[in-house]
Amino acid sequence: LDPYTEFLEKKQNDEMKMMQIQGKYGGLGIKIQKQDGALVVVGLFDDTPAYNVGIQTGDRIVRIEAESTAELDVGDAADQLRGEPGTSVAISVDREDTEEEIRYTITRAIITIPVVPYAGVIQDNIGYIKLNHFTEDAGIDVERSLKRLKARGVEGVIFDLRRNPGGLLEQAVSVASKFLDEGSLVVYTQGRDRR
Repeated sequence: LDPYTEFLEKKQNDEMKMMQIQGKYGGLGIKIQKQDGALVVVGLFDDTPAYNVGIQTGDRIVRIEAESTAELDVGDAADQLRGEPGTSVAISVDREDTEEEIRYTITRAIITIPVVPYAGVIQDNIGYIKLNHFTEDAGIDVERSLKRLKARGVEGVIFDLRRNPGGLLEQAVSVASKFLDEGSLVVYTQGRDRR
């Protein structure tokens, strides 16, 4: 195919569909990164299983289901933490101000990733919209945000796509069409076959 094509197993495809297309997944509601050889919680979504049991940013996940995370990369750890809503996962964390590991058993839930986590006026009639993903509701959510900002007298908009990993092509086109003149070429696809 081409250098941008990847083969996905069914499980990977199902997870990608939930996360990138629908903007949700079964999990705990945390963001993790590898820092100095440790898996560190770098973000929490409000009112999610991890948030509700008391996980904190900066916690180092040292065990998942009693197995050390020392050799795990972020992708493998995320696979173990995600799962069917209603099932549980046991994790142990090190926290800076505690001497012993803190153990949690957390029940997974459906985590909805906000498509537009923030839209507001920042200063001098300038609006700001942050778009996390091009999921199936991206075009509608951006349009709603633009209408609300326009009603508040906004004359210009900063549209933030930093750390947006992409998503659905038709939603990217839908979002772009909110800012470009009708009939503008946004993107095209081309295959070997004329169809």
